[in-house]
Amino acid sequence: NKKMSINNDANSMRQKMLLELNEKLLEQKKELDAQVEDLQVEKSHIDTEKKKIEDKNKLLWEQSTAIHKEKERIDLMRQEVEMRHKEVMDSISYAKKIQEAILPEATEIKNSFPEHFVFFRPKDVVSGDFYWYREIPDFAYIAAVDCTGHGVPGAFMSMIGHIQLDEILLKSGITAVNEILHVLDERIRKILKQDGSESSSRDGMDICLCAYDKKNKVLHYTGANRPLWIIRKDAEDVEEYKPNKVAIGGLLLKEFAFTRHELKIEKGDSIYLFSDGYPDQFSWKEKKFMTKRFRDLIVSFREKNMDEQLVIIENNHLDWKGNSEQTDDVLVIGIRF
Repeated sequence: NKKMSINNDANSMRQKMLLELNEKLLEQKKELDAQVEDLQVEKSHIDTEKKKIEDKNKLLWEQSTAIHKEKERIDLMRQEVEMRHKEVMDSISYAKKIQEAILPEATEIKNSFPEHFVFFRPKDVVSGDFYWYREIPDFAYIAAVDCTGHGVPGAFMSMIGHIQLDEILLKSGITAVNEILHVLDERIRKILKQDGSESSSRDGMDICLCAYDKKNKVLHYTGANRPLWIIRKDAEDVEEYKPNKVAIGGLLLKEFAFTRHELKIEKGDSIYLFSDGYPDQFSWKEKKFMTKRFRDLIVSFREKNMDEQLVIIENNHLDWKGNSEQTDDVLVIGIRF
């Protein structure tokens, strides 16, 4: 009986130990289940973040591909723009050569006006200002012309004006300066179809036109919005001959008679023809040079020869302009008789 009692106690102890062990195992299992659940939640979060990263990487790849394609497209567009820009600049450069070819050379002008200067500075590659010179027996014609606009549009107008002046004088045989402007006005309106309607072009030109009668020493002048300045020998100021206040071309359709002025010329007299580009030039202080200042400048160097006057005209223009942009085409012609 004692042995059985011992065995029973031992069994009870083992059962108790098994129960305690089982409880511990259950507690450990609960802890492991909780950890597994936490790990599953964490894995779910990781999977979600991984999916986000994968989606973001996919989006970045798609964006990178799109950016690469856009860059290729922009590069092609840039190459095309550069090619077209080169073609345009080549065309404008060729137009400049044509424009320069029709301008009179200094040696031509020297035939009738040995002492003269021409200060010609286009705003762009080509110019809306131009100067014109032609000779016929006993007469020398010279003009300073300012066409509407500058650059390519102005250059087209200058070509039209130059050709028409040649045709009026040399082919039509019209020699009176006021009649030349009258016919030029009619032709410009006809060429540009300026009939007064709203769609009509308003383009035209201002001009100072002179014809020098070499035999009688008389200068014939007429002007459309551009005056003629003369400094007589030993005079201390400019004598101005005013133009008609009307442009060549535009929308004025009524009949208009240009005025012809006749000036007796003495040896040592100087005349000046110019567009509005010089006095209209802005300085770095955003101030125009203005006509009065231009007039004072010419008076200040009246006793110097034409070569010296040209240097002063050019240097003064550059100093006044400084780093600011050139405002317009510039043309100044000086002649000493």
